[in-house]
Formats: sequence, C-alpha cells, structure tokens
Amino acid sequence: MNNDIIPRISCILINARSILNKIADLEFLVNKHTPDILIINETWLNTNNTICSELTIMGKYQLVLANRTIGRGGGALILIKKEISFQEIFSGTKFQCELNHIKILTGIKPIHLINLYRPPNCLLKNTKKLLKHLSNLTESDNLIYCGDFNIRHIDWQENKLSDLNDPVANLMLEFIDKKQLKQFVREPTRENSILDIILSNNIKIVQEVEVLENFSTSDHKIVKFNILTKIVRTKLTKIYKRDFQNKNFVKLNHILIQSQIEHHISNKYDVNQKYLTFINELLEIYNNVIPNKPLNKIIRNSYPQRIRDLYSKKLRLYRIKKNYPNNNEVKIEYRNVSRELKKHLDKFRNESEIKMISRGQNGFNKYIRNKLKPNKEIPMLIDSNGIIQSDKKQKCELFAKNFQQIFKEKTVNILDNHNDQVNNNSLSDIDINLGIIWDILKKLPSQNSTSPDNIPYILLKKCPEYLTKILGDIFRLCIDEGKIPELWRKSIIIPIFKKGLKTDPKNYRPISLTSTVCRVFERIVYNQILEFLDGKNFFCSEQFGFMKKRSTTLQLLEMTNELYDAIQNNCNVDVIYIDFKKAFDSVPINLLLYKLKRAGITGKLLTFLENFLTNRSFRVKIDDVLSENKPIHSGVPQGSVLGPLLFLIFINDLPNYISENVGIKMYADDVKLYKVHKNDRSTDLTNALIKLEKWGQLNGLEISPEKCFSLYIGKSNIMEDYYLYEKKIQKCEKYPGFRCNN
Repeated sequence: MNNDIIPRISCILINARSILNKIADLEFLVNKHTPDILIINETWLNTNNTICSELTIMGKYQLVLANRTIGRGGGALILIKKEISFQEIFSGTKFQCELNHIKILTGIKPIHLINLYRPPNCLLKNTKKLLKHLSNLTESDNLIYCGDFNIRHIDWQENKLSDLNDPVANLMLEFIDKKQLKQFVREPTRENSILDIILSNNIKIVQEVEVLENFSTSDHKIVKFNILTKIVRTKLTKIYKRDFQNKNFVKLNHILIQSQIEHHISNKYDVNQKYLTFINELLEIYNNVIPNKPLNKIIRNSYPQRIRDLYSKKLRLYRIKKNYPNNNEVKIEYRNVSRELKKHLDKFRNESEIKMISRGQNGFNKYIRNKLKPNKEIPMLIDSNGIIQSDKKQKCELFAKNFQQIFKEKTVNILDNHNDQVNNNSLSDIDINLGIIWDILKKLPSQNSTSPDNIPYILLKKCPEYLTKILGDIFRLCIDEGKIPELWRKSIIIPIFKKGLKTDPKNYRPISLTSTVCRVFERIVYNQILEFLDGKNFFCSEQFGFMKKRSTTLQLLEMTNELYDAIQNNCNVDVIYIDFKKAFDSVPINLLLYKLKRAGITGKLLTFLENFLTNRSFRVKIDDVLSENKPIHSGVPQGSVLGPLLFLIFINDLPNYISENVGIKMYADDVKLYKVHKNDRSTDLTNALIKLEKWGQLNGLEISPEKCFSLYIGKSNIMEDYYLYEKKIQKCEKYPGFRCNN
C-alpha cells in the first residue's frame, strides 16, 4: 500500500455547547475547512446518545470520546481522519474534567495531543490535581494541550495575572512555567476572554493560529491551527461498486441460460472440482456483465445558494462586529443570521434524509444503518510485547494469532454416562427439493455480501431460474459423498470491538462470514434436522434459544412470573447467572459428533456434518487486506446457519445434570440457575453448581467465575455466598423487571 507524507496536520478547536443539535453545522464546518483533526469541548453527550456514527461525518473520521458520566453538559471529543495513525492513551473523566489523550504517529517523533474541558465550577483542589496529572502524563518534547480551560484572568500577551486574587489562574501560570509551555491563542474566543487555548512545549510545531467566527449558535469562536510535522497519511482503500439495475440482471440471466456451465460441471465427478468449475465460470460471466468499478469521486455536500449566502453574510457581520465590538445592532443581527443559518442547515440535512428514506426499502435500510451502525474503524494495535502495529496486514495477523488461541485443538474422553437417552429413530439423509431451493434463493437479502468464494447473496437471489438445478445437483452430491467443497470450510473473520482499550486485540470478538452458497444448503439441512428433532420432543423445555415459539421475551416472562409468585408467597429466590467462556468456539468436535449420533443423526448426514465441522480455517479481513490462513480445531462454525442448532444439540443434556429442586433457564449458552426457598439453608443450589462444574469438565467447556453473578430476591433473604471452582461469585442487584435492595 502506498502512503503519502504530508508536512502538516490541519486542526480545528471548537466549544460546541451541545453537539447533539449541531450535527448539520459540524458537517458544514468539515465541508468548508476539511480539517485533519477536530477537537471539540462541551459535547453534552452521555452514554444514552446514539449519534456516534453521525459524528464520523460519513465515516471519514475516527472518534475519541470522553462523555460526562454524571449530570448534564461537559464532554470532550477528538475526531481524527482515518488516514492518520494514532494511539488512544486515555479518554474519560479526571477531577471533574473530561479529557482525551492521543499519540499521533508521525514520520519523526510522535506528538501527544491532549484535549481538556475544565468546567467553570471545577473545585480548586481538583484543579490542582488536574494540573499535576497533566504535568505527569508524558515527558515528550512534542506536547500539545488544548481545549476550554475556563481560566479568565491571565494576560496572555505578558503571561501574567490580570487579577492577582484568582488562585486558579495563578496555578495555571505555575503549570505553564514548570512545563515551559507557550500559549498560542491571542484573540478572545468567548466575549472578551481567551478561554479556548493551545499550549505546547515546542514552539515550532503549532503554526498559523487563527480565531474565526462562532461555531453555529455557540458563544465560543472557532480556533483554527496547523501542527507542523511530517506525517505518513495512509491512502484510503478504494471503494468499488456494481451497477445492480434490474436490466443488468435480465442480461445476466439471458447469458447464463446460453452458457456452457451446466455442461462443464456435468463432466466433474468430485464435488470440489464440480464446485470450483461452477463458481469460476459463474463469476467470470457475472464480472463481465456487472463489473466492480472503483468510485473515484469524493462525495461532498453541495449546499443550496440560500445557505451559501447566509454563511457569507455571517462572515461579513463577524468582521464588522470584530472591528466595532460595541455596536449592539451588529451583534443582534450577527446572532440572528447565525440562528437562521443553523435553521437552514438543519432543514437541508433533514430533507436529504427524507430523500434517502423515500428511495424505497433499500433507502430506508441504508438510512437506519447509517444512524445506528457503530464506528468500526480499527486503530493501531499494541501486541503482547508492547510493539505498535499500524499496518493493516500486521493488524490482520495479530488478530489472527489471538483468535487462533480460541479455536485451539480440544478432544475430550467420551464416557458413556451422559444423562440423555439414545434415540432409536434416526435421520440419515436429506431430501433435496428444487422448489425449496428456489424459495430460499428468492428470500435471500439483496446484499453484495463478502464470502470466501466471492458469490454474493444478490447474485443468488436474482438468478434462481438458472442456479436452482445446478445447486440441487451439488447439494445432492455433498450428501451422497459426505464431502463438501474446500471453500465451504473457509471463513472470513471481521474483528468487532467489544469494550475496553481499542488498541488491545483481545477486546475484539470474531464475526465469521462463510460461503453464501453453503448457507443456502445449510438452511435445507437445518430445517430437516430441526423438524426431525422437534418431531420427537428432543429439546429440553428449559432452552429458549434459536427455536420457533421460543425467545428471550418468553424466557423473561416465564422467569419474571416465577419470581413474582415467590414474592407473593413470602419466599426468597437465589439466582446464579452462568457465563461459559467462548462457548460456541470451544465445543469439542468429537463430543458434538457423538451427541449428534445419540440424537439420531446417522449415515450420510452424519458423515456430511463431520466433514462440515472438521479441517476448517479462517482469515482475518480489515478493509481489503487479509491475514494468512489459520486452522480451526474446535467449535461450531459461527456465522453459519447450522452453528446455533448444533450448539443447542450439544448443550441439551445440561438440565439433566441439575437437581430437580433447582430451576434452570437457558438461551443458547446463557444459563441461569435459581432456587426458591424460605431461608432453610438448602444446599440444592450449591450442589447444582458442583454438578455444573462437572458437566463443564466432561463437555470441554470452561466457566468464567469472574463473569458469573448471584442475585438475591426477598426481604428476608440471608444472601448466602456461592462458589465456582472455589472462587466466590459476585453479587448483583439487577434483573430485568427487578431492582433488588435487600
């Protein structure tokens, strides 16, 4: 991948006084100035706000967010362009203040950029602690502090107090002197005060500082500046798009009917060769008729003339106001024009959204995705040796190494003492019905999805007339031979951030993308296995996951009803929440196959499932970069259709191990044990936990005691302690529908 070296980073510093209602203004600001970094104070965001995807400005920026945890207001945010490599050091609250600390990776020395919002009511003792904390953050000689410090009484021209009785200003000057900093903002940023400041210990790296007009209707002005440094700007991945107009698929179907694909694959008798011939010839025709073309044009909003005129008027009034600061008429007109501009920007944005929604179901779905999708950008990572990995290939390999530890080889000794019944009825074959294949293809989503064999859902959905018979023949051969095409064993893993530090690869979960054609076949196998098992009431009544007429809602209602009954009868309830460690990925395949056989899955079908589960591999993908192949030795294939069903079969015997005196509720691998009692110090729940430990050992699944919780309901509950692997289980106070204050 080619990268550019640029000589400076353009930055904008603003105090938004609520960014929640100024998204349109933020987009307009980015459109006008195209900054590399946006530094924002007083975001007024909290954990309940769901606008993070909108703050990325159409996915151009990465977010470093510090929200106020208690109360209204405050908040600090850094938006940094995706092409710039950086490390997030800290984002959060310190001593009544919100703080972002990032390290920008440059071609020379890294630059530490610290964004701070210090509220006016920050206590003196907290200001002392804050400045001490800032002083100890780093010894770097490329250090920039910026933000709204809310310190008024300093003459920045002379670097001295303008009010000798202001202890906060005095502390600030002592801090500046100790760190040998220079303050670069020389014009007022709010009324007559310089509140938004830029400090650095390197006078050469902060350049071209300029105070502009007010941001939107905020009472703070925009501060624009450059950071002078050589920085490697990663070239963004090209975006490719196909033209999915209906006329193109009509043409594609016509060419497919005239093609020789069916004839060519009829001469192949090995399922792998047959499938490779099929997809290679299909993709060649598909790529010729509907080619993948790069989008080279950078899409930028074209604002209507009325908005452009209002913005020009605002700038003109700002210049007059600056020259004649006591002219109240100009101040009032400037404020009114700012509000009018904001109103028109909001209107323009709303109309653009309505236009998108009005483009049918696809437009509506795109709008919802843009609103709700999380920021998926993966920043630089730090490996176990503390080495920074910023190259996409390096990051892919680091993720692959971490995920491979989850899929480690695991074989358990199978003892014939599993507490389930052997089923005499068996299912050994699958009926391949062309009508069912047609129906499945027609119901597929219209997605240009990623797949290891490069066959997207939309291609299957739009060509069922031609593809149904070919797929039927391939599916039949898979069952008869008990084999699958090699490409069906491969997965593409997309790392999705969970929580914690984004630089730690362990804080990401693997989401697997498997072959779309295989998923069609899996749906047929899934439906027939489920029908077979349902026909003999195989699944335990305690399981609520991934099945018809079962859901989290139904489980919640049943559980809540039992808890209310207990309370009405003056009983107590102890509930233990069980967390299995990487349950789906840790299933021993030899034991799963054993349980499938005991459930009545035999013959060709069992051989097929064995081939489906074994010799699998994965690659990690970030944008257009892939890791090397890594083997998968355990687990049901996540991202597959059959995976959840196979796991339900695997865990189905768990309730048989638990005493009848203890209740159990399951949603796949989420397990709750509970006991209704009257403080009789029953050992039933303790014994159930011992049996659960034994079941886990026999079945190769680990329990994470540190992620298990106990809940106590009832006024007279003695809240007995419970243990797993001799570790005390943590107590919690919440259950959906309940808050327990025992």
